Amino acid sequence: MTDTALAQLQIDRREDGGAVVMLPSGTRPVVVMDRDLLAGLDATMDALEKDPPAWVVLTSDTERSFVAGADLNEINGLSDAALTHYMVEGQRIFGRLAAFSRPVVAAIGGAALGGGLELALHCHAIVATHIGRNDKPYPIGLPEAGLGLCPAWGGTQLLAGRIDPSIAIQATAAGRLFKSNAIPQGLADCTVASNDELLEAACTHGAGMHACVPKNVTQANADAVQGACREARKLDTAAATAVVDCIETSLRNGLEAGLQAEREHIVALRNTTDTRARIEEFLHRG
Repeated sequence: MTDTALAQLQIDRREDGGAVVMLPSGTRPVVVMDRDLLAGLDATMDALEKDPPAWVVLTSDTERSFVAGADLNEINGLSDAALTHYMVEGQRIFGRLAAFSRPVVAAIGGAALGGGLELALHCHAIVATHIGRNDKPYPIGLPEAGLGLCPAWGGTQLLAGRIDPSIAIQATAAGRLFKSNAIPQGLADCTVASNDELLEAACTHGAGMHACVPKNVTQANADAVQGACREARKLDTAAATAVVDCIETSLRNGLEAGLQAEREHIVALRNTTDTRARIEEFLHRG
């Protein structure tokens, strides 16, 4: 094996032709998706496209998380224009994973939240453990609505393409998380008992599959999606309404329109009094 460092990310090219990309936690206890990590992922995709491996596994350097979400403090400090650009860049870079010509597998053995789950949903397959460190289940999901926000790196579009839309849309609109030992059917393509088995299981899975662009909500059962949207609206929150609007926009006008709606809604929601209060409380918690 050889190790190559690009920006913040490490690529381990294996003798069998595959490659493992390591998401770094840096000085944090968990991996957090910030602008530096996005830039590192972008640079890593440049390298992988120049010299494509047979398959790619995306994993993290800590058992505590796959990616524990976006850097909310960073997001909170951005102007509206800068936040929009940040969301555009995240959607573009994540989209490079989805469009990659070789299989990309997310290996999840710890918290995969918000932008972390969105990153995994852009991969062609997900391999996850039933339990994480210390033999305890870990959370997976899109918690943004709990802070008065909505997902804006494709979460409203992709989760309902992978699992039952009624479960996906209701959970996204409410900001409700799943536990790793009770994830919905379809969220993971393969599960293993523990982190000891995770990396090799993900590599084996990648070696045995073909690249396939992840399904989105426009490819799900339309009646199920529309019914789930009606139920989600009953939550009667600005965040739930935004999530539903993103989905309904893509049903009318396609995926790119839905992604644009995500960007517009997160900026608008971030500026409301309720959401600002929730963010401040979250940032100062503890």
